[in-house]
Amino acid sequence: QDIALPVCAYIGGWGELAYHAQLGALREATGVTESSFIPRLSITLSDEEVRSSLQNLGCSVADIIAAKGEWSSAPEEGERPPVLDALHELAKNSRDSLLEHRDAISAIDKGLAAGLKRAADNLQATVEKVAHKAERSHANSSGKGRRHERRANHALFPREGTQERSLGPAPFVARYGFGWLGLLLEELDPFALEHIHCALSESAEG
Repeated sequence: QDIALPVCAYIGGWGELAYHAQLGALREATGVTESSFIPRLSITLSDEEVRSSLQNLGCSVADIIAAKGEWSSAPEEGERPPVLDALHELAKNSRDSLLEHRDAISAIDKGLAAGLKRAADNLQATVEKVAHKAERSHANSSGKGRRHERRANHALFPREGTQERSLGPAPFVARYGFGWLGLLLEELDPFALEHIHCALSESAEG
């Protein structure tokens, strides 16, 4: 790509930086100059309702993002069904049980050991996914503050991904207009490395 379309710098996410880091030897072998890399800005937007829910829950935007949209307040005693913990335990034990055979299968074919680990990781992830869905379903139907948890988790980390990947600014533009975008651009450091939280309010309209 750089041979056909030379660039001054490549702007992308951290995943893309990892891809570029793998190309060092190939660039050197082909005589292609390394491209400078600039991490793209990463921003989470919040409105008054979401911030009100965060205040009720006693948590922050960073807490929701760190929990990847699975943030939950401490359950009341006796509220949590035992099957939830049982599923998490099953996920771990299933992976460990498969990996116990890693040395034996490697003795047959070393290439199979890597495949066994992938299978173990996939099995654990599959069971964990069921467990997380069960956690959400239980949280949606019980306990005080669950409505606030759902609102904060779904708004700040929707569809199990960062807000900017699935939501974007469109709903905020529809509600607050375009004026806040210009104000935000004036304040932003174009080379900022940290994730940014932008709190919007009705006063930002226009």
